[in-house]
Amino acid sequence: MNTKTGLPGTGHARSRLSAAMWVAGVLLLAIGWSAPAQAVTVDGALGSGEWDAAPVVLLDPYEATPSENFDVSRIRLDGGNRLYLAVETRGGRFQAPTAGQTDPYFSYYFSMDQGGTVSRYGLTLGGHNLDDGQMHLLGYDSGWEDLGTATWAADSALEAAVEWEQFGLSTPPGQIQLDDHFFLYNVLPGDADASGRVSIGDAVTLVTHFGQFNTGWAGGDFDLNGRTSIGDAVTLVNNFGRTNDVGWDLFDGTVEVNGSLAHHTPEPLTLVGLLAGGAAVWGYVRRRRS
Repeated sequence: MNTKTGLPGTGHARSRLSAAMWVAGVLLLAIGWSAPAQAVTVDGALGSGEWDAAPVVLLDPYEATPSENFDVSRIRLDGGNRLYLAVETRGGRFQAPTAGQTDPYFSYYFSMDQGGTVSRYGLTLGGHNLDDGQMHLLGYDSGWEDLGTATWAADSALEAAVEWEQFGLSTPPGQIQLDDHFFLYNVLPGDADASGRVSIGDAVTLVTHFGQFNTGWAGGDFDLNGRTSIGDAVTLVNNFGRTNDVGWDLFDGTVEVNGSLAHHTPEPLTLVGLLAGGAAVWGYVRRRRS
């Protein structure tokens, strides 16, 4: 009997209601913690305003090629609970390889600063002889290593998302800086000047830069390992005389915006702790008011 109201069990009912509301609040907090709002939807179409606030934007000039679909006009990157990538082409449709094909291929490379440690990564569709129809995350140590697949979709544009855990991030949630951007879209291996043909001019370029570091694709570093070497010479010889009559493009534009990306990884242990705390308080309230 409640001495203030004269109604049986009123105090107990209020205690149960209060505790239930408290636990519900904890659950809502946990949901909000584990799944921060993210406007990007990986569906191959750039929705209205979806990418307007992207903190990293690359612009590439229009270049007349046999197919405008291979002329990348803009690359945008965003962060949050994952790393997001959007690629737009002049032709209004992104052409991607299907399973069993490496043509056409798209590869995007970048450096990531992780608490002062700079690492090189790549995202590729069909590149590096990966023909399973999936987008792969690559990491570079002494060579390119496959770090797993990413979520992607291609239609009027290419959109992709990569889990932060795949980068092996050791830094706490915060900001991530990306630099040294570069992409290849269906450029023939050995075609240093991206002319659509592997020719004597490309051989001259390779010989001129042979043995040098940080030469890039245009300097004959076709495996992008940071140096023009014997492996690049083998690549050129194996492809000498080949012609690409479909279309091609590489990054020779500018980084229009180069901000840092928000990085947030859900913390499962934190969620467990919140839920356990809610259960403990629930039990405490019940014991005190019973």
